[in-house]
Amino acid sequence: MLKQQRLTGVDLFRGIAVYAVIILHSDEGIPVLPAGWAQILQFSYFAVPFFLATSFYLASAKLYASGKFQLSSRLQRLLIPYAFWTIFYLGYKVAKYLVDNRPERLSVVFRDPFALIFCGGAAFHLYFLPLLITGTILIKFVELWSKNKVKLKLLIYLFVLSLIGYEILLISGNDFNNISGVAFQSLLNSTLPSGNLNPLLRLILIVLAWTIRCLPYIFLALFFNHPRVGQHLPKFNKKNAIALLFIFLILNIFGHYFLPQGIEEVIIGYAALLAAIYLSIILPESPMILNLGVCSFGIYLIHLLIVETFQMVSKRVYPTLLIQPSLFSLLTVTTLTFLISWMVISISFKRKLVSRSKLI
Repeated sequence: MLKQQRLTGVDLFRGIAVYAVIILHSDEGIPVLPAGWAQILQFSYFAVPFFLATSFYLASAKLYASGKFQLSSRLQRLLIPYAFWTIFYLGYKVAKYLVDNRPERLSVVFRDPFALIFCGGAAFHLYFLPLLITGTILIKFVELWSKNKVKLKLLIYLFVLSLIGYEILLISGNDFNNISGVAFQSLLNSTLPSGNLNPLLRLILIVLAWTIRCLPYIFLALFFNHPRVGQHLPKFNKKNAIALLFIFLILNIFGHYFLPQGIEEVIIGYAALLAAIYLSIILPESPMILNLGVCSFGIYLIHLLIVETFQMVSKRVYPTLLIQPSLFSLLTVTTLTFLISWMVISISFKRKLVSRSKLI
């Protein structure tokens, strides 16, 4: 693949994807949504698959290049933000309920300590970090394969099998449920209804569900980084970059009509990644896009706080906005949330304490 210190297209897509995440979360609690919003939501679902594909692709590229994967440093970059933002959102919820004179809600916040610790239960978007941690640990296992020993056919077989496994997981209703913080509930209902009351079994099943979800992304990442694959990929030129961008847009808009859910998710994630990589050759280097790419993770972590702040202000100033908003007002709030989150994270990065502690 393209060898470059920094891929401008990937940084740009990171920014677009985190904006899409904000769209997905900006309508929480709104009973009546405007016409056209459902289509915008459908398009925005590419965000998490893109982030998974990008993370595992870049990790696999480093593995092929050096033959080693620095698991400890990578886990540190995920565990520290996870712990910090879990405590942060817990503190925020406690303060919010006390200020609103609703102390009875505190029992709801702390009723499932397991989910708070292992599933990102402090804020529903934090589940992505333990999911990514699971996939990161899985990549360490494939370090046993050197780039000269991995057989391309084996990677293809493993990818297909893992993709089928993920599709079965989704169809059977056994995937991880972010609301309840459990996995394989459908299976347990018919075999062991009280199974998720056992913390160890619950953790094993969640990790298994996350493993099944991550494996197709990991095997496809290894495939695209394989030395024999690079020589068969389209040339890096403007024509192919635009063609891949067009393919991504078509798949993301119409893919759900003809592709099974799991297959659609993985394909769209990598279609977005390939389009981003190829666009890097035609996009000029930009300090703003670079900053956006660097800040995207922090924007993801903090955006929910900004969304809820807008909603709290709206309840007091313009309550109609939360009852039946227009498409324009929803997109305006989403854009302002994105810009404010970006500004806060960008300023935070300039502070040495935040930069060194790797909180974002």
